[in-house]
Amino acid sequence: MIEAREIFLAESPLRNLVRERDQVHFEQSVYALARKVDPRYRGGDWGFYEISDMVFMAPKSLAQFQVLHSGRLISVTPIAFGLNVTLETLRSLTVIDKFDYLSRFRDGIKRIVCAHPEYQI
Repeated sequence: MIEAREIFLAESPLRNLVRERDQVHFEQSVYALARKVDPRYRGGDWGFYEISDMVFMAPKSLAQFQVLHSGRLISVTPIAFGLNVTLETLRSLTVIDKFDYLSRFRDGIKRIVCAHPEYQI
């Protein structure tokens, strides 16, 4: 299992990476996508986590989440769910010119997701 460390946004590189005026839009996009990815998801407390100098959002939950992976529904931990939702949010935002500056961040999260054992099926 890949270890993630919970961090405060103030100490995060994400604070410098995501423009202040875009932070609320980014977070709201993550929450909205989480509801689409796992229809059972009904909200909750999220935190910021760090793996290999890459920051992502994940639910502070002990519950398993459901995601579609390679055409089938799998159960994943909150960390894996957060990685997936953060990556997909970044993918959707970086096609919009004003968010293009997030592409380096998106690529870093993608490398982590690709290496995450829960997605190695």
